[in-house]
Amino acid sequence: MGWGKTHYWDKPDGAAPVGHYLGGIVIRPELRRRGLATALTQTRLDWIWARAGEAFYVVNASNLSSIELHRQWGFAEAARAPRCHTTGFTGGVGLLMRAVRPAPADLR
Repeated sequence: MGWGKTHYWDKPDGAAPVGHYLGGIVIRPELRRRGLATALTQTRLDWIWARAGEAFYVVNASNLSSIELHRQWGFAEAARAPRCHTTGFTGGVGLLMRAVRPAPADLR
């Protein structure tokens, strides 16, 4: 069906701090638009929230659909940079996005 990953960076890199980061998601094309990416993102964040008080992800500033999707989990821009850890942003500016673990009553 698909997969999603996280990364833990144990060293800061410019604007990108130490912490848990959402990595990529891949969904089989014929199964897209069925909520699988949302479910994988929630599952990965639940895993991160069990270990940390904040989560990060990096995205090209032009990827408005990803930015909008992640707002439901409270992600907001924390910094702009030409690269974050091992991710470069050819043809654009990268955004470091940050979310804070919800209070226990707010957890899904």
